[in-house]
Amino acid sequence: MQARLQQSVKDSNAAFASRATKNREASSFGFTPRANANSRGVLDADWRDRFSGSESAKSSLSTLETPEQKWSRLAPLQYPPPVTPNSARSFAVKGGNVASAYRLLNRTLNENNVRRELRTQERFERPSDKRCRLDSERHRRRFKVAVGKAVGQAIRIVK
Repeated sequence: MQARLQQSVKDSNAAFASRATKNREASSFGFTPRANANSRGVLDADWRDRFSGSESAKSSLSTLETPEQKWSRLAPLQYPPPVTPNSARSFAVKGGNVASAYRLLNRTLNENNVRRELRTQERFERPSDKRCRLDSERHRRRFKVAVGKAVGQAIRIVK
């Protein structure tokens, strides 16, 4: 049994050696087998050294960084301040410049139609009045677009 096992180990080693010889011969002609090649068809020297079993391969394996070493080199992440009930309602005053922070606040309020929403929600709006208001707003938006197109067309004609 042991002799049979030793024979099979010798056979597999011989087969591996013959394949390695064929690969070396093939690579000397500019061809490298695809199973051992990267996208360019050439083995990376680093990987070739690591898996060749040579003494330099053993030393290169010992110089590899562990994940702990990689993490220790990285700078810690800067997290934003925690979210609180007032964080979305706050604007930072940078360098004591209150005017620019106030302008930013007003611009944000106007972009999000906060004042208009507050004004419409002060009192109950009957469904029929709401329909009339929404129809009127839609008509104004469409009219504005149509006037803009007509003005642009008139300007192109004049030029």
